[in-house]
Amino acid sequence: MMKTIQSETSSAHPEGAARRNTAIRINLAAGGLLFLASIPTLLTQRPELSLNYVGSVITLVMSLLSFLSAWIAYRYSYTRGSLLFIAALLLVSLGVPFYANGLGLQSGIIVAIIVVSVAATTLSSALAARVSIVAVFIEAGVILVDLYLPDFGIEALQSASVNPFLLVIVLVFTYYILRQFAGYTF
Repeated sequence: MMKTIQSETSSAHPEGAARRNTAIRINLAAGGLLFLASIPTLLTQRPELSLNYVGSVITLVMSLLSFLSAWIAYRYSYTRGSLLFIAALLLVSLGVPFYANGLGLQSGIIVAIIVVSVAATTLSSALAARVSIVAVFIEAGVILVDLYLPDFGIEALQSASVNPFLLVIVLVFTYYILRQFAGYTF
């Protein structure tokens, strides 16, 4: 186990150093963006169980987990840091059909693309393939649950900013996936 951590952070492996730097950057960027997205709602609304407030608390927790993942990637292992970020993202997405009824399709697509691209850029090719397959199955389940389970009394959310955000995410992460396409093992 110690050899794995040492070999990951060793400067003798330029690919490992690049993956480590990418993992740190992705987690710091995600943490910063999620933090900035959650703060306005948390500062302007009273603490209550509204969908916006609960969503902002979840976003803030995800932001803190992203910062923790960056620290783990920096200090210990970029693989562990990336896997923590991916696991947290997948776990949060499992709840979308229950606290954000109606956004499962958009959320499933966004999370699947983010997970596949983060895995492809920060993990070894064999591990990235396994993580990507798991993510696609989980997000397909999220989409199916959102579409076919009965409404649990939570109003359906419709957001005008979700679809443009989805398009930007798809374009950015498609670029990163295609940029490293030659290095993938199929």
